[in-house]
Amino acid sequence: MKKFLIMCALIVIFPYCYHIPAATTSPQETLNEALFDLNNKKPKGELFAWITVVYINNFVNGYLAYNDTAWLDAGIKYYDFALSKRETTYDGYKGWIGIYGGDEVGLIGEAFVSDAQVFKGILSFCEVVSKDAALKAKYGKKAEEYLLDAKKQLIDKWDSRGCYFQDGGFAAYGVQTTWWDENKKIWFERQSERRTENLNKHATMASCFMKIYRITKEPMYFDRAEKIFSHYKQIMRWDKKEDRYIWNFWEPFMPFDMAGKPKSWVDVHPSRPGYQAMESADLVEAYHTGVVFDEADMKRLVNTNIWMWNKSAGKPVFKSSDGATEAGALWSALADFDPVIRQLTGESLKKGKSIDYALFLKVTCKEPPAYKRKYVSGDVKLPKILLYPDTDLSMAVAIPAHISLKNDEVMKICCKAKVKGKLSVDLFSPDGKNLVMNLFKEELKRADEFYTQKWKGESTVRGNYRIRWTLNDSIAERPVKIED
Repeated sequence: MKKFLIMCALIVIFPYCYHIPAATTSPQETLNEALFDLNNKKPKGELFAWITVVYINNFVNGYLAYNDTAWLDAGIKYYDFALSKRETTYDGYKGWIGIYGGDEVGLIGEAFVSDAQVFKGILSFCEVVSKDAALKAKYGKKAEEYLLDAKKQLIDKWDSRGCYFQDGGFAAYGVQTTWWDENKKIWFERQSERRTENLNKHATMASCFMKIYRITKEPMYFDRAEKIFSHYKQIMRWDKKEDRYIWNFWEPFMPFDMAGKPKSWVDVHPSRPGYQAMESADLVEAYHTGVVFDEADMKRLVNTNIWMWNKSAGKPVFKSSDGATEAGALWSALADFDPVIRQLTGESLKKGKSIDYALFLKVTCKEPPAYKRKYVSGDVKLPKILLYPDTDLSMAVAIPAHISLKNDEVMKICCKAKVKGKLSVDLFSPDGKNLVMNLFKEELKRADEFYTQKWKGESTVRGNYRIRWTLNDSIAERPVKIED
């Protein structure tokens, strides 16, 4: 009833005007603005990609909004310019070299998110071309060129550098360890930088994989996206009372991520709401592609964003998804599903670029809000990801999830407790019904603390199990495997 009343108020205040607005700039003017920004700021490395992404979607969006191929012609010029700014690196691959965005001491090198951000926009062009015979006749050769380049730079390059890590049904990318010394003019190794990358970067990479999959139907790319988003869903915290999700900016994935405490900070980003807004769009794309997420997951994302909102139709303000700060944003991608978010999105887009608003009216509003998948139909096979009510444990990991007894491998069992209380870590049977043994038990005296233990397995334990953390009313579980 409360949501219905909010919707009624929004419809009164924000009546739709379905007249597609004229573009305020031409394709050439849009291109000139984008090129001017890059030429004026002369960014390097990861910063180049973050500036590029501000403009790179305008061209495909302009085509979809106004059905004018001049937007695609301008897009090709922008894509080619961006790609021309890459440099050949130590192993023969090309990339944008500059100050690594996540490093405080100014390491110079590449970041895989640079490739992902730029190619994500270019692959949107490739996908649009692949769906239209007339476009394929005109742009097919260029689209194939971009697709081959993306495969080489997104897959081959980072695989060859040992940056892709898989643990069971989950996967993540790590920071590379080879860097450029500007004084000595040489590449050098710094293994201490090895750590898993931030989650938002994984979502961008997975979006590229989904686009390549939809174009080529090659299962490898679906598999990569599925493993990355399976990791996402596994670490999402479920607030059962309000049926919504919370997830962190970063979490450890491999043993090298833990050096006593995690190598990075574990929390919702306190000041940059744009990260989760972008991530939510990639999660929506995963749903539409039939990857990992089901309708209940999308409803939980909707519930989260509605919970973040101050419920003001005239002056909407959003807090963070965990409620800890005022750094929140509207997750506009959820407008596919929810009428309230659609109304808020329409109103916000009226104040921005006419391209975005025209695209919203022509594409998003083409159908009423519903949970119909865009890219697949019928039943889809989704991996089974454990889901338990968890608001007090902001992190719970067992890394690696597979260990060998004969190799004397060690599993790091770690958690971050948001509150005080009785913490119990237990080994359960594969179905989660039977307790096998207790691994750790303690009365926690402080909140926001990390608790870590090392476990080498037991001689009597073989096969698949679950590790369960219990803190007050919160539960988190992770699948593990103990081998000979």
